[in-house]
Amino acid sequence: MQVVDNSGAANAGKFHDAETWSNGKTPAENVGADFYTDVGCYLPLPRGVAWPSVYHFPGRSFTVRKMLTFSAGKACYHFDELTLYTGKSNVQTVRAWVNGPQIFSGNLRLVGTNNYTFTFGNNTTQRWDSTISGRCNVILGIRRPDAGSNELCSEFGLTGTNTNFTGKWTVQHNLASIANPTQFMIFAVCESCNLGRPFPTFQYDALTVKNWQALKPGREESVLDDMSRGIDFAGATTQVVTPEGRTLALKCPITLSGVLRKSGPGTLALGGAVKPKFCGAAQSDTPLAGTNGLLVAEGWITPLSTNGVDGLAVEFAGGGIRLEHQPSDAGVAAYGLWNTKWPVPFARAEGMTGKVPVTVEMGDLTDMPASVTRYAICTVAADKADGVKGMFAVQTPFKGYVASVETRANADGTTTLLAVVKYGGLTITIR
Repeated sequence: MQVVDNSGAANAGKFHDAETWSNGKTPAENVGADFYTDVGCYLPLPRGVAWPSVYHFPGRSFTVRKMLTFSAGKACYHFDELTLYTGKSNVQTVRAWVNGPQIFSGNLRLVGTNNYTFTFGNNTTQRWDSTISGRCNVILGIRRPDAGSNELCSEFGLTGTNTNFTGKWTVQHNLASIANPTQFMIFAVCESCNLGRPFPTFQYDALTVKNWQALKPGREESVLDDMSRGIDFAGATTQVVTPEGRTLALKCPITLSGVLRKSGPGTLALGGAVKPKFCGAAQSDTPLAGTNGLLVAEGWITPLSTNGVDGLAVEFAGGGIRLEHQPSDAGVAAYGLWNTKWPVPFARAEGMTGKVPVTVEMGDLTDMPASVTRYAICTVAADKADGVKGMFAVQTPFKGYVASVETRANADGTTTLLAVVKYGGLTITIR
């Protein structure tokens, strides 16, 4: 790999050899040169650069036409401009093999229309704060399984405003035969603009999450609401992981082909302009057994609109439903999680003991008048109401309150389950 100045003339040094990198003698800062390589490149940090200090790559730009492998261990890189190319076939372009967080900033240009594969070693964490541009597709995956470990997950996160990126994203295991619930790739996203600019026409698979791979909120509250960029949960089991104190709000269109498993003590918020679709490219409105599961293993789900789980077979193995304060009595406040199309709309998983908790975010009741905004837990077909009613237990928000679940018959033949909280003769119906 040669160091090339902006006129194209090769300098004598090669910054991958012992004279320039392994002994820490990197080119001086701001050398005014553009770096270029057309062979595979390993890019270690110079000696003496310790986490969390940032290593600013010493040049105007760095262009890589083949595979790029980053340093082992903890590292912070900054590139004024990092340009990657793909060839005529899918090229494994970026690799990070080992443990420790790595953070990148600057400008990242992905040139070409073929796929880029970002490959990560087990238990590796990378975050790209870069501004990304390009029109290719990016595949994120783990290099290989590790039979000697019970749980090895790698994480890739985006934080930049990437309005000059027009490609799609796929989260998968690089070995297509692997479907391991303890070894998977996690994609952490903060907001829709991290994934790129809106498409001119709707793409149901703008983000594809394959079998056992996971989506995660990249900050305290992450909202994906670009209606042109759908999310395709394309495996028999796919995952959403929400850490403590974090919420992932999916307002964009989603498609299921199996069971979406929600884990972590945080919150998954569901609902937008359209209800969930099924069976991938078929974009079916009709739920089919095995293609429409939502398994709440831990934490909370909360409705953003009435259609958030419409057609899903919602099963609780842990966690529960969180109802947030609503500004009016209409919509989700009146009907909650609407789910009338599936024979068993809500159920407890086999082996779950106790009832499913329903928590109500009501604000400070001491400041509320007798007329209180009403909420609902869910709306189901009338013949399903009694079975569903018995599985929920409303948690009282304040000491001294008594809570229960009641039902309300609707004119269209459905039934809404209401959370009712009583104190001192005052009854507050949350519907």
